[in-house]
Amino acid sequence: MTVSRSGDGRKRPRSASSEDLRALRDVLNIIPLPVFIKDTNSRFLALNESMCEFMGRSHEQLVGKSDYDFVSKELADGFRHIDRQVLLSGEVDESEELLPRDGKIRSIVTRKKRARLPDGTPTIVACISDVTELQQRKTWWKLIFDQNPIPMWVFDRKSLQFLAVNQEAINHYGYSHEQFMSMTLVDIRPPEDAAAFREAVGANRGSYQGSRVWRHIKADGALIHVIPYSRSFELEDREAVLVALHDVSDLKRAEDHILHLTTHDGLTDLPNRVAFDEYLRFELERTSVTREPFAVLCLDLIRFNDVNDLFGYTVGDQLLQEVAIRLNRAAEGAFLARIGGDEFAIVVNGELPSLAANVADRLLSDLAEEVELDGRRLSAEACIGIAFYPNDGRDAATLLANAEAALSRAKADGSGVFRAFETNVDRGLRDRRVLKQDLRAAIERNELKLFYQPQADASGEIHGFEVLLRWQHPERGLVPPAVFVPLAEESKQIDAIGEWVLTRASQEAARWPKPMQIAVNLSPVQLQNDGLPTFVAQILRETGLAPERLELEVTETALFDDFARANSTLQRLRILGVKIAIDDFGTGYSSLAYLQEFPIDKIKIDRSFISRVQENNRSAAIVRAIIQLGLTLGMKVTAEGVENEDQLNFLRGEGCPSVQGYLIGKPLPIGEYAHLVGGSRA
Repeated sequence: MTVSRSGDGRKRPRSASSEDLRALRDVLNIIPLPVFIKDTNSRFLALNESMCEFMGRSHEQLVGKSDYDFVSKELADGFRHIDRQVLLSGEVDESEELLPRDGKIRSIVTRKKRARLPDGTPTIVACISDVTELQQRKTWWKLIFDQNPIPMWVFDRKSLQFLAVNQEAINHYGYSHEQFMSMTLVDIRPPEDAAAFREAVGANRGSYQGSRVWRHIKADGALIHVIPYSRSFELEDREAVLVALHDVSDLKRAEDHILHLTTHDGLTDLPNRVAFDEYLRFELERTSVTREPFAVLCLDLIRFNDVNDLFGYTVGDQLLQEVAIRLNRAAEGAFLARIGGDEFAIVVNGELPSLAANVADRLLSDLAEEVELDGRRLSAEACIGIAFYPNDGRDAATLLANAEAALSRAKADGSGVFRAFETNVDRGLRDRRVLKQDLRAAIERNELKLFYQPQADASGEIHGFEVLLRWQHPERGLVPPAVFVPLAEESKQIDAIGEWVLTRASQEAARWPKPMQIAVNLSPVQLQNDGLPTFVAQILRETGLAPERLELEVTETALFDDFARANSTLQRLRILGVKIAIDDFGTGYSSLAYLQEFPIDKIKIDRSFISRVQENNRSAAIVRAIIQLGLTLGMKVTAEGVENEDQLNFLRGEGCPSVQGYLIGKPLPIGEYAHLVGGSRA
């Protein structure tokens, strides 16, 4: 800017020269954003290099020109109108336009303000920002968040305050947008869940794939179950979390229903063997601290099979239901379970032995009264064996075995009798000890045998075998696994036996011309062995068996003896390429959470459900639910214990992809199935 002096000596501003404009342009070039200056006729006076680059022209080509020289008249008229408003009001104007640039439509924000040149002439100074990418992010956010059909929200990790909710969350939960914005995430949870939720929020940072089911409260008070999926991000200098929610309330109800069915007897609705084992384990843990005594009673109906044979299973089932009602009434709050076909177990707490004897007497007396069923008067006679904690055992297996030993003696003495366990009289324990000793030498004597039971697809084509262990005792004959496997676990021989089975089965399968799959059972003890994956890798390497041909079966209950260790072991086995199957599914802890958590490839439906699918609607419902659950989760499903065409047709109709049972083939030495594996008969 230059000045001149008037005749009276006062300084007056002089019009900006070309040198002034060049100097102004130099100053403008310091600014990285496009900047320009217009005169009152909307002609460009000065532009920085960024503006020239934005316009795609040189400074000389732009100075003295107006918007009419570069854009449509309609657009130029709009710019001219804004320029006049700025000159008149002196207010800052900010406008956004869509302008073509580089062959694309860009979103441009222009800020204009009135200014004066050194000579006092009013001008317009403007700055341009290209916000195309910002607008695109806003558009994508609107699509992904606002218009998403899944409930979503954003919350502040520190305060747990809602920062944003989409319309689907508003619709699903019933709270208004204003209500959400005034709440925290704790407000939509039951009070008893708050502490666990705060801990989870603090522990889970970054992205979080939900495996835990949370309870939420809707505006109408309804309780729903959801699985959250979240990702943390920075929002205006604070840590925020974006959450997408999957409402699994219907699945949770189905899961609870399945859980009830799998822990309760389908006929009597009493707790079943799984529930009894769990309760007994709980009592042992509790009384190990309190030192309170309790008794285990085993009750068995006498000649119950005669009722089924004479009057049919319908009458037999009605009699069992009446027995359950009477036992439940006579037990007077003691824990009662049906643990077998005509077997029941009761846990009695309190002063002993008189209380247990009184309960046993009351149970037998109530059962002795006749009942009329289908026009017939029947009575249910029974015997009871009693074992006391801690004198007769300090673990579940010993207590139950001793109660059953006492029951056997009661049966020998006649119906309507109860007997307490007597160490000197009940020789069963000594027999078990002898059997344990014999088992130690079974491998060396070559008494253990592998039998193979075929598995087929729905069309009947054999695709693999389950490997089953048998003990050919020199004196007792064929001892079933249900007898000697618990003994092997008690005597810590199960690892050696399990390794022998896995080695022999892998060696055998590796020799087959046809690459059929083999399934080998793992005991709970083996699953807790940290060295199992290393041993399996060694066997695969030594035998040359392809990992995908080996399937390892574990029971549901085995997974929960040590959840973390079992999961780690299965994950390491899965890395080797072997398949993991859940055996006897439906009889243990049937849970959506563990199906997500563990690397499971297949679920096997327990034979107890398959055996009654034609005559028991609950069994059919359980089988149907398990098949659909497995297929929905992308898992293979095999039904065990298929023994007749009606069962097979039912399973085919329900879409069960694989079956196993006596109808397909009995467990036999592999030589009997040489024609299936591509070899000659041994």
